[in-house]
Formats: sequence, structure tokens, C-alpha cells
Amino acid sequence: MPHDTLRPLSNVFIVIPDTNVLRPNERPEIVVANGFTKTLQQLRKLGNLSLFVPSVVRDELVAQKLRQARRTRDELDRKAQTLGAITGINCDQVVSPDDQSLRAAIEAKFSQWANDCKASIIDTPTHSIDWRRLIDDAIHRVPPFEAAADDPKTENKEKGFRDALVLETAAHVETDQAEASVVLITKDELLKHAALKRLKSPLVFESLSKFESHLAQLHDDASEAFALQLAEAARQAWDTSKDSNLFDSLQIKELFQKEFAANLANPPRKNSQRTLEFSSHHNQGNVRIPLGDEVVKISSPEYLSEGSGRWNWRTEVELSQLFQRRAFHPESGLSPYVIGEDVRISRFIVFWDSAKDRNPVIIDPKFDHLLFRGIWLESPSSEHLLSAIRTTF
Repeated sequence: MPHDTLRPLSNVFIVIPDTNVLRPNERPEIVVANGFTKTLQQLRKLGNLSLFVPSVVRDELVAQKLRQARRTRDELDRKAQTLGAITGINCDQVVSPDDQSLRAAIEAKFSQWANDCKASIIDTPTHSIDWRRLIDDAIHRVPPFEAAADDPKTENKEKGFRDALVLETAAHVETDQAEASVVLITKDELLKHAALKRLKSPLVFESLSKFESHLAQLHDDASEAFALQLAEAARQAWDTSKDSNLFDSLQIKELFQKEFAANLANPPRKNSQRTLEFSSHHNQGNVRIPLGDEVVKISSPEYLSEGSGRWNWRTEVELSQLFQRRAFHPESGLSPYVIGEDVRISRFIVFWDSAKDRNPVIIDPKFDHLLFRGIWLESPSSEHLLSAIRTTF
């Protein structure tokens, strides 16, 4: 059953997003991720759903955009100076906006988005926070504060204060809006675990679409507890850290490699503008040597519908393979030399189903089909390099 055919919400839900689910990866003019906005619009049609954005989340998004705007402005200033030096034209007449103007403009764009989405901005409840407990949690690195590193050089690096303020805001909203169920949306694992301990509501998801999947399960006459347990059973079934998992038993990697062999052999390159270059020029004369094993990243499965005595699911998969690029000497054609590294990213969706049962368990899972999302090359991040090292040793 498609999610757009869900019955109206019987409960009142308040969605509270973390920064990492609102941060846009699209064009620079986008202030909030389009995927979040579109899913929110779909869920709003069901009624009884409000969006509360913590002020610390709003401010962090604005700060990220402000840093991007500063870099762009400073680059334009440097280019204007270069243009003046080349031509002799006085380019100092171009007046660049100052930081205050940039910030005000970005805040106005976010306010417009919040107004369009009927989002309420919730200030951090500084008056009700138990600051003694929060300070103690920060010192002893209690989640959502990140544990101290073993390395003395980095053990004082602190992460988690903003996440802690998001959690404090969610807890305050839950107390203040007792008639509603708080739904926290975050990709941060530490915050998720801390929220499940702190909040009365068990509704903590890594994306708004995962919450939509939860509503689909409720639509099929499952209790909230049953739906959450079944979602966890599906997640565990795809956990590749376990010897027995669906990624291996359904032979997903082999199926993908067979179906998209041509795309894997000659993928396009994603450039700095995040667009794909399909020219094969960058492959000519190059040899790619794989470094480490291919890294598998699997998102939590999403429930789709029930039919013919089976539950239908979708699971998003990303594979990343680090390569060392080598080229042959142009004169002798021998002695290949290293010219850099590439990482090949493969993304696809696995559609599958499992037998319906009275218990929230995954029984008789069966593969249905794959949906291709893309294969490309890009410059490796530090995370890609570290993942390759971990799979090698």
C-alpha cells in the first residue's frame, strides 16, 4: 500500500528534527533539504502533525550557510582583485556584503521556509534545564556527549553540547505538550540512544521517511510497540556485522554486480560542482588498483505495505570502493606511477518481503528487485581512507 493512501492520523504528533536531517545537500540556494520538506508535506495531509524546530538547530543551519557564504564572498573579492590587476580596471567599487548582512539574509530565507512549512521555532528551555546534571554529563561524556578519545592529544575534543540542547528542547516539549507524541528525527546514534532513555516517547527515527514507514505499519493494524519491534527486527536482519544477515544470504552484492556490470566498469566522475562527467577521458591510460575491501553501508529498512500474507520492505544500500589510480609512463609505457586515489560510490534500493507473523519477526525473507540510484567516482574523503585501512588490516 503506497504511503500516500494512509488513513488520517488518529494521534497528535510533534516532529522535532536535528540539524543533520535538515541540512541540504542540494544546490546552495536550498536552505533545508528538499527531501525533508516534501515528506513533511505528504505527512501533513494526514493531519495532526506539527513541526517544532529547536532554535539551536535553526542557528546551526544558519551558521553553516553563513560559512559557505563567507567563503564565496571572499573568493569573489580575490577574483575582483585579480581582474583589476590584469586589466587595470578599478574593481574596488564592488561592495561585498558584510557578515551581518549575510547572516540577516540567510535568517530571512530560513524564516520564509519555516513560515511556508508552518514550523514553530522553539527556544532552548534555559530556565528549566538542570545545568548541574548537564555539566556533569559533559564532564563524564554521558550520551549524547561523545566518549573521550584514548589519545591524550584529542581526548579533550568535545562533541555533544548542541545535541544535548536538542534533547533538552525535546524533553521540554514533551512535558509541555503532554497530549502529543514527540517524534525526534536524528541521524546521530548517541543522540538517538540518549533520547530513548530520556524521553517517554519511543518514536526516534533517523529520517522523516522512517517515521512515515512506521505510520504505514500502524495503518496495517499493528500496535505502536509491535511496529517498533518489527522495524528493529528488520534492522537486525540486515546488520552486516553479524555472520547471518540478509545482505549476504540474499546475495545482494552479487546481484547488483551482475545487473550493473557495465556501470561499475566505467563510472562517470562527480566534479567539484557535484555534477557528473560522463567523458571517459579520465580513464584513458589509467589502471585502478582496489585498496581494501568494498565498504557496505545499509540504511534501516523501511516498511512499505502488507499484502498476500507478506510484509513488503525497501532497504537502501551504499557500496564504496577505494582505488589507487596509476598511469603508465608516457615514453616507455612501463613502470606505472601513482597519480591519486578515487572512491567509487554505488547506491541502490533493495525491494524485498517477508512472511507476516503474529510476532514482530522477519520470517522467510525473499528478494524482489533492485532500483538503481547511481554509480560514480569522486575524490575520497578521510572517512573513505580510514574505512579502506580498517578493511585491509
